[in-house]
Amino acid sequence: MLILDHLLIFSQTLLICLFLSLNGFLFKKIIFNLDDNKDFEENGLFGFISIGFIALFINFFQPLNIYVNNFFFVILIYVAFKFGYFIQNKKDLLKKVIYVSILSYILFIYSNVNTPDALLYHLPYSRLINEHKIVIGASNINFSFGHISIFQYISSFFNNSLLGKNGVLLPAAILVSNFLFYCFRLFINDFKKDTSRIKSYFIFLILIISLYSFSRYSGYGNDAQAHIYYFLTIIYLLEYFLLAKTFLNFQKIFVLSFFLFLLKPFYIICISIPILIYLIEMRKYMIFKSKFFIFILSLFFLWLLKTFLTTG
Repeated sequence: MLILDHLLIFSQTLLICLFLSLNGFLFKKIIFNLDDNKDFEENGLFGFISIGFIALFINFFQPLNIYVNNFFFVILIYVAFKFGYFIQNKKDLLKKVIYVSILSYILFIYSNVNTPDALLYHLPYSRLINEHKIVIGASNINFSFGHISIFQYISSFFNNSLLGKNGVLLPAAILVSNFLFYCFRLFINDFKKDTSRIKSYFIFLILIISLYSFSRYSGYGNDAQAHIYYFLTIIYLLEYFLLAKTFLNFQKIFVLSFFLFLLKPFYIICISIPILIYLIEMRKYMIFKSKFFIFILSLFFLWLLKTFLTTG
């Protein structure tokens, strides 16, 4: 029975890893106009942003119960299939899924359930949105519900018939695993080129810090997720200023900066970074009618509305 339990957890990890990557592919295709089904780890990292937006939007109208989650889980896989996510080398895809899943699995099984915050308000809030639409005045039930992270919405989305309660717990480990493999691959690729070697040194330092800081799943809370996307923002800033001042890199920095605020309100200071870049490059970037700017405004408005309804 123990072996079967471990096989079940590993297969669930595989499924979530693949699902997040195909959602990141959809996100980049729709928001950035970028057709990229090869960058598995980066797609996975952007997949969390996509799922966070979808879960938050759904919860205004429906609880994120098993049936709702099942429906959208299947729909998103079908859409990714239609958009051509699986038109790629299947062996390479399987290899990447297995690598990320093994590390996620190891982080997950040798852990407690990131106490005490998980029991104080992470898991109770996840249960609340699994059972109810957005509850007006939820912070009166538990004051901690007033400062939850969008990651609780992401975790709650994975509570479905295939994943069960593990679906709520696994995403944090998968996020860390995706990020570590992404940094390692970037470091290897950038170190080989003279033009990007300085960037590779910074990525190496981020990788070392991350290996030390994120080795214990039980201590993640909501902080590890915010730190990961903060490090990711730094990586794209290095890419932007040292290598390529492209609109794509600018879009990534802008989206990540706003997503950081939804993970931890303290990181609202990061929003000043893309604003400053835009002010410098104003003539170059016409963003107000772009899809990514509409997405940011929509996500930001939904989060402020949710916060107003739950806390007043």
